[in-house]
Amino acid sequence: MVDVLLGASYLDGGIAAVDFFNGRVLTAEDLRDQQAAEAARHRRLGRAAGPGVVSGFTVARGADGRSLEITAGLAVTAAGDVIELAADRVRVPLSRPVTPAAGGPCGQADFTDCAGPETPMAVPGQGVYVLAVSPASGGRGQAPRVAYDAGGVARDCGPRYQVAGLSFHLLAVDVAGLAAAGGLDVVDMTALTGGDALLRNVLAHLFLGTVAARNVIADPLGAGTGPSALDRLRSEGRLTPSDVALAVFTWAGGSVDVVDRWAVRRAPVHERIPSPPWTSLIGAARAAVSEAVFLQFHQHLYELTGPIRARDHFRYLPAAGLVPASDTFFDGIRVRPPVTISAGAVERLLRESLTCPPLDLRHDPALYLYEVRENQQAGAASYLVFASADLPDGDEGPEILAIHPSGPLRTGQSIQIRGRRFDWFARRPPVSLDGTEAMPADGSTDRKLLVTVPPKLDVPEEGRTCTLTVTSGRGTDSVPVIVIPGQPPLKGVLVLEAITPLLTGPLGPAVTAMRFRLTSQLDRAADVSLRFEVTPDRLRPLLVLTDDDGGPLPGATLFGVAPGEHRDFGLRRVGGRVLMPGNFAIVLTAVADEITVTWVGGLEHLPRPPR
Repeated sequence: MVDVLLGASYLDGGIAAVDFFNGRVLTAEDLRDQQAAEAARHRRLGRAAGPGVVSGFTVARGADGRSLEITAGLAVTAAGDVIELAADRVRVPLSRPVTPAAGGPCGQADFTDCAGPETPMAVPGQGVYVLAVSPASGGRGQAPRVAYDAGGVARDCGPRYQVAGLSFHLLAVDVAGLAAAGGLDVVDMTALTGGDALLRNVLAHLFLGTVAARNVIADPLGAGTGPSALDRLRSEGRLTPSDVALAVFTWAGGSVDVVDRWAVRRAPVHERIPSPPWTSLIGAARAAVSEAVFLQFHQHLYELTGPIRARDHFRYLPAAGLVPASDTFFDGIRVRPPVTISAGAVERLLRESLTCPPLDLRHDPALYLYEVRENQQAGAASYLVFASADLPDGDEGPEILAIHPSGPLRTGQSIQIRGRRFDWFARRPPVSLDGTEAMPADGSTDRKLLVTVPPKLDVPEEGRTCTLTVTSGRGTDSVPVIVIPGQPPLKGVLVLEAITPLLTGPLGPAVTAMRFRLTSQLDRAADVSLRFEVTPDRLRPLLVLTDDDGGPLPGATLFGVAPGEHRDFGLRRVGGRVLMPGNFAIVLTAVADEITVTWVGGLEHLPRPPR
């Protein structure tokens, strides 16, 4: 450790650029030093951006099965060098013909690794390799060279340019050793060594570090949490700071079998050494891995053909993804029946899924399935969104908790939809029954929607089950409801009369109540609401409606009456005070649908009580 004084220039480790001044003798070494200084500055910028693939460098199996095809691309190494492949596409042969010795067999081919296998193969005759790219340079063209003692005459030449290029090379991988070090179980080991349909998925997640990350989450302060296979290759020096991994592939039977680029390909991020281990769960590096998990799954799924059953090809799934609608994909997986969400909710759901670890189908996770409303309306090819149950339900869209009344709904009937997150104050969410919209009325809130069942909804006489849907800016929720045809308007009249004499004296202790009778002369049974008013208003607290036995009735009184039936009720005084002198009136109103009856009575004059 050295002391650095405040305000002093500390130059150790700085970039040494050539100092140009008039009269200085320049040599080739000076110019090379200046080039080196500029390259060092560029490498610092590259290290600040972080290693990874910026664009392109897509790796695919060659048409002959014995080569890899790589597209143009741009990448940054951990050392800070920028690598660019300018050609649209190049082919990298992985085998070459062998010139046999005299008497030897002809026409054979062998696998050729530029550096040679560095570790034994996990299974004889089958190999797993990582394709990497690194910077390379070479001379191009010629320029005359004059020696010091040549009298100014050029007698030979040197390279005109030093061209910065690249080279591809392979790293042989001991997958069994990496899997054991990474804590993979016997199911994964069998997939890696047996070459079954799960091979690609398990191999990808070996390099993605899914099991290692899960171990960190389970014991973030423990010491037994190992890095991913890609991290181990770096720590062992197999993958150097000058290498950028592009793809992992398997070689068997003299040809390429599986090629998976997202297993090792990462977006450029500034990496830091995780210490303690739990810090690996946060930051840009972890986000880049989560993105690779998502993209690896969809690339793998895209390359599969025919009816697909997830458990046959995948042990690990991203926390959310998009799959074609299928009757077989989710066989053997616990799923919630699909619900409908908006297209805007899909993007939010997928972005949030990048913060969650992959799903392990061996642990029997529960999945939520979603259909996209805009996709259905456009008649496009149907697809489903799946998401881990650990993610918010959709995007925390509306949730219907209850419908009032709870019985069969009638067309034209006013109902209440109780729930939450209706976003009433942000926008009026449309409510629909089997696609027929009904706009909520004023008085609705974020937890209550006041709606009229569409009168034009086509339902048979016996009724049918309809889907009631509430859609907000954040998603959709639906519930089944039974709807029956609305009844025709009531016919007939209501009769409301007093069955005790009208008050004729002070409403004092001796005069406490009046009795009334409501008689139905309607054509069918109906609910009748009853209310009363008193003038002047100050007398209202002194009176209360009562049932036939004298018990108080609620403020919103509702009677159910059949044709020809009557209901008796009362109006009585409460409290110990008496009415003040003056005029007063009582107005009783009974209402059934649009049929109304009113009774009016009272005193024109109420004498002052004796003192």
